[in-house]
Amino acid sequence: MNNDFFLIVSRLVPQKRIDIAIEAFNDLKVPLKIIGTGKKFKSLKSISKENIEFLGYLSDEEVAKYYASCKAVIIPGEEDFNLVAVEAQSYGKPVIAYGKGGVTETVLPGQTGWFFYKQTGRELAQLVSKVLRLELIEKISREDCINQAKKFSFERFQKELTEYVRHI
Repeated sequence: MNNDFFLIVSRLVPQKRIDIAIEAFNDLKVPLKIIGTGKKFKSLKSISKENIEFLGYLSDEEVAKYYASCKAVIIPGEEDFNLVAVEAQSYGKPVIAYGKGGVTETVLPGQTGWFFYKQTGRELAQLVSKVLRLELIEKISREDCINQAKKFSFERFQKELTEYVRHI
């Protein structure tokens, strides 16, 4: 698998705003692979150009291969906590996300990813274009991404919760 693509891992439902990413990548003509299923699958696929590939449902092992091979992960929607951002970083991959919600707590701007602040295809396309033009992905440290992801590990949560309970 080549690593010249961007990746989305998501349910294909309206609130995830995958339509924004499709608009951006249609304009950019840069490869985008989308993993996931949902009620918007057909409509999203119908507005996508040939550079956008829908992979549907994949096993955890298959998803891991795509995380490991992509340039960066795209998150165009707002969520309370975004596990995909943490998973991407755990594979040493940067995140390009809408700068609201949980990703602002899990992604370090300029260090493990970048944010766009207007939730539009145009804004996302401008950011991806800048990241590619300035070769910013190559400047991201794989280790920084992995270390950031470790801050949200189950083991850390369990250890700190246990210590807190003992303290009380």
